[in-house]
Amino acid sequence: MSKEEAKKNFWTTLVVSVLVIIFGIFLLFKPHSTIAVISRCITAITALIGLFGLYKYLTRQDKTKKLNFNIIYSVVAFVVAGIIFLYPTSIVGVLPIVVGGFIIVNTLFKYGYLKHLRKSENRDFGVCLLIFIIMIIDGIILVINPLKNVLEMSQSLGMLLTFYAVLDMIMCYLFKNNIE
Repeated sequence: MSKEEAKKNFWTTLVVSVLVIIFGIFLLFKPHSTIAVISRCITAITALIGLFGLYKYLTRQDKTKKLNFNIIYSVVAFVVAGIIFLYPTSIVGVLPIVVGGFIIVNTLFKYGYLKHLRKSENRDFGVCLLIFIIMIIDGIILVINPLKNVLEMSQSLGMLLTFYAVLDMIMCYLFKNNIE
């Protein structure tokens, strides 16, 4: 990995981490409002996906087939959008799993940097390895989060997201400064 790639990755990670920190703080201090906004956005996106599938079904070339994947896709999207619209807190149960999965995958992508630091016998390898392990554990906690209360779950998610983003910025800073 070149110094330029590390620098570009650092700034991308920094921007994403700042956005995750903001999201985490909102979840921590305004969980109900944040969940409502997320629910509305997911409802709108899912409904648009359904409309797109319906459009593809109505404008298809082969009109001889009565049933088509696009119409099934659209109906499922509309049902999901309706459920989320009627029960906006329903996404709270899925949100930690999705975010935890994102954290785990994003952290695993940094494994290459970690190997590079180990191979070059860098003094920051131990700190980066510890941060790497904590970030993986953070993601696993979110995936298997046993909390049932919506408010408690949202605040825990906010706390873990903020913690993850700070660790991600530290780790990326250490990587950027240690790549030759």
